[in-house]
Amino acid sequence: MSIVLALVCVLGILIVLFFIGMIFYLRLGIFKTLYHDLLEWHEPAADAAQWSDGCSQHSTCKYCGKDIMMDSQGNWF
Repeated sequence: MSIVLALVCVLGILIVLFFIGMIFYLRLGIFKTLYHDLLEWHEPAADAAQWSDGCSQHSTCKYCGKDIMMDSQGNWF
């Protein structure tokens, strides 16, 4: 029982650290290598134009300059 409890605690700590890292990425751009380069999360540039093709929103990623599109949940890819 104590091994299972230890594994659950370690997993919980890793999940919390992941979300803290995600907050730092979204607010400060820290951990760009993990979140942008490996997980391919994009973020629109503040000064980039956003346009619509009638179905979805488009913009440009502030890190790689790639054209990105917003899905129905508001996430950029």
